[in-house]
Amino acid sequence: MWCEKGFFLIETMVLGIIVVAVISVFAVYQVTGKMRIDIESHITATFLAQKQLAMIEASPTILQETTNLAWLDGEETLPLKRNGQDFYINTFVSDTEEAKLKKVKIYVYWTIKNSEKKIFLQRLVRCYE
Repeated sequence: MWCEKGFFLIETMVLGIIVVAVISVFAVYQVTGKMRIDIESHITATFLAQKQLAMIEASPTILQETTNLAWLDGEETLPLKRNGQDFYINTFVSDTEEAKLKKVKIYVYWTIKNSEKKIFLQRLVRCYE
C-alpha cells in the first residue's frame, strides 16, 4: 500500500494562490483607506471654502474696507478641526475694473502625512454701498 508524505505540486500551487489573494485584499484595503482620507479632506476643504464665500455673500458690506479677511464664522478660530485634520483658511479680496465687484480668493490648506495640500475658490462678489 502506498503512503502519502508531504505536499504535492497542486496542493502547493493552491496554497500559493490563496496566500496571494489574501495579501492582495489587504493591500487594496490599505490603499482605499488612504484614498478615503484624502478624499474626505478634500471635500471638507471645499465645504469650508464654500462656507466662507457664503458668509461673504451674505454680508457683502465687509468687502468695502478689507483686503484680507479672517475666518468669518465667529464661533471657531483657526486652525479648524475637521475629520482629524487641521484646516487653515486665507481669504484675499482685490478690486476689479468694475467698481461694484470684488474678486474674492479663498485658500484652504491642510497637511496629510507631512504633505501640504491646498485648494482655492475664486469668485466675483457684488459689493453694496
